[in-house]
Amino acid sequence: MKKLGLVLILLVILSVASGCLGGEERTSTQSESSSTYPSSTLQTTTTEKDTTTSTGNTETESPGGYTREELLQGVSGITKFTYVANASIHMNVTVNQEGIVQRDSLNLSINEQGYLDFDGMKAWINTTTTSLPDGVSSNTSRIIIGDTMYIQTPVGMVEAEGGLGDPIWQYNLVSLAKRYLTKEPEEREENGELVLIYRLEERDAEALAKMYLALSPDAQVSIKWGSMVLRFKDGKLVGGAMSYYAISEVVITDPSIGNMTIRQEALWEESVEIREINEGIEISAPSI
Repeated sequence: MKKLGLVLILLVILSVASGCLGGEERTSTQSESSSTYPSSTLQTTTTEKDTTTSTGNTETESPGGYTREELLQGVSGITKFTYVANASIHMNVTVNQEGIVQRDSLNLSINEQGYLDFDGMKAWINTTTTSLPDGVSSNTSRIIIGDTMYIQTPVGMVEAEGGLGDPIWQYNLVSLAKRYLTKEPEEREENGELVLIYRLEERDAEALAKMYLALSPDAQVSIKWGSMVLRFKDGKLVGGAMSYYAISEVVITDPSIGNMTIRQEALWEESVEIREINEGIEISAPSI
């Protein structure tokens, strides 16, 4: 297979990864503000902020005064939130086409901004995926309203079904925190913030890898390890991180190139900042 063939495969991987994440290009300054949401589809509505505080606790007091039960109670009260996530993927790719094997590496930088409303089952996810060091970017976004999903494509937004089954509802930091806070963390640190460190269950790491790495639903994914960090300040979830090492393998059949086996060995590292909590954002269907 010519080198061009492998380059095309890497571009396919880039487009698939960005398609799973969704997004449009943002500058680093813009990503620090919730005002980057497009006014054409999102409008902030007036709602009350959650002003509940734990009696007797201030910012200067030790975060260790909160039990996991208290932390879980606070996280369970999150019905909607906005977030900013930054991830990096370091991937070794092996392509076997008709017995000809080529290997290459791929580094991706991903910025994702999103809003999830668990009560209304509405979401907006916006992502920029950049291949390093060449700087090739892919920008996608998706809007979910109930079971209807609107996905950005090169020809504009298209409508699809399956919004209620989108894995983003289960595999976001808040939903994972609600499940894992029922378990004892493997490690606990306190330095102005309370940090809980968990080993990701294999099924969760596998689901995350399929969301962001697998080239097709038929891909075989195995997990070597996975971890999750939850960060709390004054008893409130403010962010966290997820990382895992995954191997994905898939066979692609195409009339023009024949059978091709693609094996990806990838290290995924992501940090997440929780921004507005329980502040409503109106999401409307885009014009298509």
